[in-house]
Amino acid sequence: MEHQAIVEVVFKAVVEALPNELGALLGQELSCSEPVCQLVSKENLFSTTSRPKSTLAHLKVTGDHEGEAFLVLPVKTSIIFGGTLIMLPQDQIEENARSETLDGEVADAYGEVANILAGILTQIFLDKYPKSLRFVRTEVDEFVDSNIDISSQQPLPPGHYFQLSCELNMGGENLGTLEVVTPAELLDLSAPEIEESPEETPEKTSETEQKETPPSSSAETDKTEDNPPTSAPPFADAKKVADIVLKATIEQVAEEVGALLGQSFTCSDLQLEMVSKSNFFNNYCLDKSILTHVEVSGDTSGKMYLLNQTKDAILMGGTLIMLPEEEIQGHIGKGAFDGEVADAYGEVVNIISGGLTQTFLDRFPQQLRFVKTTAETIVPTKIIPTDDAPFPEGLYYLASCTIALQGTPLDKLYLLFPAEILGLEDYQEKSQSAPSAQEASTTAQGSAATSPNSSRQAPQPPADATPVVLIIADNQEDAEAISKNLTSDNYQTKIIGFKDDIRAIFSSHPVLGIFLLMAEVGEKGFSVAIKLQSSGYPLPPVIAAGPEWTRSAVLKAVKYGARDILVTPASDDEIREKAKQHIAIPA
Repeated sequence: MEHQAIVEVVFKAVVEALPNELGALLGQELSCSEPVCQLVSKENLFSTTSRPKSTLAHLKVTGDHEGEAFLVLPVKTSIIFGGTLIMLPQDQIEENARSETLDGEVADAYGEVANILAGILTQIFLDKYPKSLRFVRTEVDEFVDSNIDISSQQPLPPGHYFQLSCELNMGGENLGTLEVVTPAELLDLSAPEIEESPEETPEKTSETEQKETPPSSSAETDKTEDNPPTSAPPFADAKKVADIVLKATIEQVAEEVGALLGQSFTCSDLQLEMVSKSNFFNNYCLDKSILTHVEVSGDTSGKMYLLNQTKDAILMGGTLIMLPEEEIQGHIGKGAFDGEVADAYGEVVNIISGGLTQTFLDRFPQQLRFVKTTAETIVPTKIIPTDDAPFPEGLYYLASCTIALQGTPLDKLYLLFPAEILGLEDYQEKSQSAPSAQEASTTAQGSAATSPNSSRQAPQPPADATPVVLIIADNQEDAEAISKNLTSDNYQTKIIGFKDDIRAIFSSHPVLGIFLLMAEVGEKGFSVAIKLQSSGYPLPPVIAAGPEWTRSAVLKAVKYGARDILVTPASDDEIREKAKQHIAIPA
């Protein structure tokens, strides 16, 4: 057996032992998903857009090799583990998790949990690994991806790492991803065994070529540790950070608004793009809406804007104050956004503003706070772009997503930021005109579907390769049923299994879209979604399909990059409609 395969066997044994050992410590039923093992650089490791604020426990490694490994968990999970260990009341654990406060006796208790995890690693390595390695927990830090300088020694030095990741579930609740990150050299995984991506082995270009290369090309993203290139242009850097922060914001908004309203509230199909005022009101916000002015203060000051269609604002406000359904519909029919309904919707916006503040303070390089001020009803067809009302013409960064309340689809939630607040004003140097609707759509698909490692220049398919819709399934018969419907609509399809090589497909075919088809919605399928995100390729629209979706499963699918959900068994029309909605057939 080759050495890397031995390493994977050892780490998978760690995951098998973990539920019993850690579950016994916590007095809870614990389970782990099928583990995912891969070799990554530091840049790959911290380029994910889905990792929440996390703890990083340092593990001193001794024995035949010496060095340091690391345990990564969401801060909320560390708090739940620590609070459970010292038997805090459930409501106090939940409150601490919501505020992401890991300190005092809870932090000490999590340290004990990390000790147990280190002990499991030691036990399995002594039993199964050819060399003697022992792991001892030392300090525990906290981090957010967007604040990490890839070239620095913190929170871990540049280099190549073996990453084990698996999803944790305790008492039926998903607790996010556990990662064990070990320097490759500690495991005798030498550089030749690591699949190099172009950013690790860049080819030299002439001075003329470097000047002519556009910002999204490999000349900007190619990197080596010995020969670090010049940093990316300010716009590219700022956009990457803004996208990470806004994705985290939308996830938090969905959770907190749902908790406020006492109903499931989902945000899907996140689009991130540059727009002008006229472009926004000509192509996006087309119906009567409620526009809320939000004051921005801190390292930068100004205003941003939040918009919901009037009918959706009435529905959310009426739901909060528990109006009868027929009364809410009566308000919607009259367009009556006033009184206690308007006040209640203002509380919803307060929650969204709070979510913005929390994620920006946690993740954005500058300290920004957001406070709701005034709200007004606007009719887009009556707005004059050259006027300063309701906000001035200029360049804005738009975050939009489709919202649903208790499974009922609503319209869009729009967050509109002046470009300079997010450090994106440099965009004007690249395009003096506002993007067209077609360009905006292309940008939206690229932004929303980009995988965490999309800055890597992975091997590209041949220019004449046939574009395909990729169907990833754990049941061949179900996959063929999806394929039959798509081919009847002139799509070319490619079917692979959960364990097949995803990167091989991306390197041989342009992939227009992906159906991730699960016989049973659960960790096995979500581990494939994680593999997609870590493939190194920009992801096209992903449609997650399976039976018996729960609210938490839908949220997890969206978190892992799903653009939409298909409930199976699905009719032929439903399958074709999903494809038509999200996957364009090339001309």
